[in-house]
Amino acid sequence: MNPTLLTPADEVRLYTKAEICEALHIPLPRFRFLRRRRLIPIVRLGYRSFRYDIVDVRNALNRLKVKAVS
Repeated sequence: MNPTLLTPADEVRLYTKAEICEALHIPLPRFRFLRRRRLIPIVRLGYRSFRYDIVDVRNALNRLKVKAVS
């Protein structure tokens, strides 16, 4: 077995912005705003072709959370 091959558990699924918005229940205009401010990490596939790793996007959104003041 070649150790450089990825197993199905190691593979990363890349999503389009529409799929990310649907999966995370984020309005598309809000997602675009966060993307323009460079708060959402991207995977660049070409000049204008982007995909998103859902785990990285969730982590980025979690960093935007504000703790409640008691």
